[in-house]
Amino acid sequence: CLNAFGLLSDAQRAAAGIDLGRLTRALKPSHSHVLGFISLDKGAEELGFPSWNVHSAPDLPQYGYDVSAMQRAFYADPFRPGARPFMTVMFPSAKDPSFPPGRSTVIIGTEGLWDWDWVREEREAGTRPGRRSEAFRAAKARFKDMFLERLYALFPAAEGHVVQIDVGTPLAMARFLGSTEGASYGLEWTPAHIDRELHEQFFSCDVPGVPGLYQAGEATLYAGLFGALASAYLAAARILGPLRVLLLLLRGGHPPVLLEEAEAAEAEAEAPLLR
Repeated sequence: CLNAFGLLSDAQRAAAGIDLGRLTRALKPSHSHVLGFISLDKGAEELGFPSWNVHSAPDLPQYGYDVSAMQRAFYADPFRPGARPFMTVMFPSAKDPSFPPGRSTVIIGTEGLWDWDWVREEREAGTRPGRRSEAFRAAKARFKDMFLERLYALFPAAEGHVVQIDVGTPLAMARFLGSTEGASYGLEWTPAHIDRELHEQFFSCDVPGVPGLYQAGEATLYAGLFGALASAYLAAARILGPLRVLLLLLRGGHPPVLLEEAEAAEAEAEAPLLR
């Protein structure tokens, strides 16, 4: 919603009573991520890759199973010697039955901060992809080694079969997601995010004070993919009417045809009232 409200003019925001300063004071962008995109020359089944995601946190017992404490140590120094940070390992090719045989892909991700020194220095230098500084490339190389080490620890059969790995940083997240500070999940999800007054002003499906403007997205309802999908249906219901959206959900098919059916159903429902 920060991006959406940012497209409005100052006059439009003032007329609608939209105070972006209040929103940015209450909520910050969520964390970004560092991702490793890995290609291998053997199939997922041959390498023992599952179709589900693997969440790996081998250092968690050292922190008394306090995830927040473990992550705070990682944020303070992601390259601390011997540290094994929390990572999620994903297997896109194992989920895709149409993926070509004899090859596979893996994505490994861990949280990344917009304010890490090596990220901030690169932003301030204004460098472009492909022309990053030596220090920035060195940081990416360290994450590359961390990702491969974790992959081989979890799936030893993968060693010797990696043909390519690319690393995406918070700068890449900002570039390709178009998100503020490279945030992977929009605004942070803290108790402040579900404050009633904040929701009424910023996260309502109908944008207050701007007739005909509706919004959808995970920030407006609840976090994640399903929050985004659910909010889209709510916005559609406000625009099209609940009966039309219900028909679309229940029957599928070509929307214009179903809209005609919905209009006929609405007319039939109102007919007794007119007789």
